[in-house]
Amino acid sequence: MKLKNFILAIFVLMVAWEWGAPKNVMAIPAFARKYDMDCNHCHTVMPQLNHFGARFRDSGFQISYLEQDLKEDERGKKEDPEDIHPAFWPVSIRGSLGLRYKAQSNQNTTTGAQTVDSTSFGLNGFELIGGGIFVKDLSYYFMVTPNLGNIGFSGGGGGHGGGGAGQLGELTFWWVRADYLFGSSLLNVKAGADELDLPFSSHRSLTLAPYDIYHYTPMGHETDFKLGEPQLGVEVAGFTDFGFRYALSVVNGTNNEPDNNKAKDLYAHLTQTVSNQRIGVFGYFGKEPTLYLQSPPVPPATGAANIPGTGFEDKPFSKIGADLSLELGDFRLMAVYLRGKEDKELFKDAFMAGTAQDASYQGGFIELQYQINPLQMRLIGRADRVKNLDQGDSMMMEDTNDMSRYTLAVRWNTVSTNRVSFVPIVEFSDLKQVKMGPGGEDVKETVLFGGVEIAF
Repeated sequence: MKLKNFILAIFVLMVAWEWGAPKNVMAIPAFARKYDMDCNHCHTVMPQLNHFGARFRDSGFQISYLEQDLKEDERGKKEDPEDIHPAFWPVSIRGSLGLRYKAQSNQNTTTGAQTVDSTSFGLNGFELIGGGIFVKDLSYYFMVTPNLGNIGFSGGGGGHGGGGAGQLGELTFWWVRADYLFGSSLLNVKAGADELDLPFSSHRSLTLAPYDIYHYTPMGHETDFKLGEPQLGVEVAGFTDFGFRYALSVVNGTNNEPDNNKAKDLYAHLTQTVSNQRIGVFGYFGKEPTLYLQSPPVPPATGAANIPGTGFEDKPFSKIGADLSLELGDFRLMAVYLRGKEDKELFKDAFMAGTAQDASYQGGFIELQYQINPLQMRLIGRADRVKNLDQGDSMMMEDTNDMSRYTLAVRWNTVSTNRVSFVPIVEFSDLKQVKMGPGGEDVKETVLFGGVEIAF
């Protein structure tokens, strides 16, 4: 199917949806069922949180701390597990499915560099999500992603990645948090696997295309850490009524996997909000091992194997940045700038053309959103950029693997009940990676997706 036919098919599907879909916008699953409240209390458009939703999250999923922001007839909600009907199931299922067109230029084939394109129905992701409180001030959250290797788009959940099978099965998030320790909102302690307190959540993004700077690492590096992946560790966080918020984390730094060395990584995010306008700074400081204790080879293996968790000769890397969120009427502007650096000892590729040197890069994104009311439609436009300043290989061209992406998307909260929510999606993204083709050519990737996100 060619691109123009794809666009026509999406248009017909959207018109049919609008003609037949009712317009009531009610509660989203799990928490909405528990509190019997309109989804607009916590979300702009699923899954992005609004200010009330962010405070509900920070309060440990306890709405009793936010009653001053509720209408009088909405107060006094039951939330203690002993007061909730035994039939209440604190679990939601969320997934998106649809039709995707994808084209990649300068792909290596047996007949030379070619543009490879495809069109397919499939799933972008499927998640089993649960959360709530065990008792007052002791909250929990988990998310399980089942294996979608048979029906998921290649490249994982977002469908915008490279080759490989679809979504892999894993326990993505699982944490427990002690809230309001010593009666103060300034001290909350969370332990488990969770997303870092990023300026803008990668998990709750309104686009299928990722925030590239969250997942970028220099060419030839030996660290697998990605800022946008879940991490195992402990977080201490707090907030005030005057708009100040902080989060400090100590994590393995191995993307939701057991640690590979004895050193722990540190992350911090500080923000100040005034009249819904927010500014923040953040930083990640990690260490990656360059050597391991090894076990003797066991036939038929011919080489020694690294012993997990025994890494030493740790070398540093860092990611430091700033973020901004501005709101004016129905517009929202989101911006992130990040600068990263990795020690030269983390670049020891046997095929390196030159000598190893410290690598550095910078990048970020600017995203503009517009809310169309009362349709509950969100228009999104974003520009992502990653620019290498110094490569880890002294002979590699400075702009190799520089990235630029432009994304346009529409999310429309068209219909939901107190059990299910449907959000039709149309999204276009265009990615350019410099000198990443088989002959050093630029590689371009175009993705167009039309479908629906379902939660129940």
